[in-house]
Amino acid sequence: MQHYTVADIFIRLKNAALARRKSVEFIKSKRAEALLNIMQAEGYISGLTTREEGSKKFLVANITRHGKGSVFTDVKIISKPSLRVYADKSDIEKMQRKSIGQVILSTSKGIMTGKKALETGVGGEVLVEVW
Repeated sequence: MQHYTVADIFIRLKNAALARRKSVEFIKSKRAEALLNIMQAEGYISGLTTREEGSKKFLVANITRHGKGSVFTDVKIISKPSLRVYADKSDIEKMQRKSIGQVILSTSKGIMTGKKALETGVGGEVLVEVW
C-alpha cells in the first residue's frame, strides 16, 4: 500500500490541533517542507524546525493557537491518488471565491496557494483546501 504524503500531513495537523497538541513531527521531504512552509506563511503553524535522529531527518511544526483553540480547524483533501483534480487559472479564481479557507496547489512552478497561482497566472493540481 502506497502512502499519500499530502493527506497524511494535513490530517496529522488537523488531529493534533483538535487534540490541542503544541507540535507535530513529520519525516523530512521536499514536498512536506514546501507544504509546511506554505502553512507557516499563511499563519496556520507558528514555527518549523528540523530535527535529526541518527541518519533520519524530521520536520517539527508548531501549531498556531488563538485563545483556547487552534487557527487550523479543518481540511478538505481535493486531489487523491485515485482521482487527481486539476484546475486552470479561471477554475482557481472560482474556487477562491467559493472557498472559506485557502486552496493549495501543486503547479509547474512549485507548490503554492491559490492566490499566488492567480498572481503567477498558472494552474495545476488542486491538493487541499484548509481553513
